[in-house]
Amino acid sequence: MSISVSGWRVRAGITCAACHATVDSQSGKVTEGAPNWDLNAGLLLSLATNSAAYFMHTDVFPLRDIPLDARRTVTSSNGEKQALPRVDTLETAVDTELLMWPRGNFDSLADMQADPTQNPVSFTWGNHPYGWSGNFMAGPFRGLTAQNNNVHALNSDALLLADSSPTLFGMDEEAFLAIVLQNAASKRYRFVATGKRKLSEFLAFAKRTSGSPGVNQVVLPPTYPKATLLSPDGTLTSSPGYRFWQQNNAITAWQDTILPPRPRIDVQPSIISRRQVFERPVVQDATRALS
Repeated sequence: MSISVSGWRVRAGITCAACHATVDSQSGKVTEGAPNWDLNAGLLLSLATNSAAYFMHTDVFPLRDIPLDARRTVTSSNGEKQALPRVDTLETAVDTELLMWPRGNFDSLADMQADPTQNPVSFTWGNHPYGWSGNFMAGPFRGLTAQNNNVHALNSDALLLADSSPTLFGMDEEAFLAIVLQNAASKRYRFVATGKRKLSEFLAFAKRTSGSPGVNQVVLPPTYPKATLLSPDGTLTSSPGYRFWQQNNAITAWQDTILPPRPRIDVQPSIISRRQVFERPVVQDATRALS
């Protein structure tokens, strides 16, 4: 975790290692690629000023489950006024669900369902395919680069889902942006709900990353905002000054070099005995149970 100070603000940069590396309890050395079972990601997110911006990873639907404040509105895409959910109530509802995440778990799917799963291992060499439903089956390194692109797509910048929000969430894109930014920690991005202008116009003025619908540096293919085999949110992460996906491919190439540690000799008997349990004849076990 890299800590820096910019003006009066303290910034914390959390890398992939926070979830995908752990410390061996005996040697004290870092095991890269092993999941961190101690990290309480839900608690960390709930402590954020605007954790409500992560609502699409929970069961909370803001326009249905949270009381609306008629005094606070945003102009929708068709020019109508849309009342926004109460800020504090929405924040509390999302925080409540985030606090229920078990340690070592994370919800990376923006599907309006609270379904945190265990942090996966990152030992990817020879471990393809990387998705059970056909996702991440295309692109460089047998789809691994597409999977690494997804980390930046669905988890770190909710604004990238605004243009897809009518299809994904049944929510007007202006209302989606307003909900995500109505309690933003930075005043530069915080939307003051007056209903006088569309939020997309405010965001275009406020954000500094030109050519991107959000704050992440991304490339928009001709298919945007439709999902593709390479990207579930239709964007491709790449920074100016680099060849396209050079950074993602570099991460993928390194990821394929990390191998799981060899089991210690003192735990091998335990592993063998457990395997023998599953190899015992079923008939023999059933006979013992009846007797």
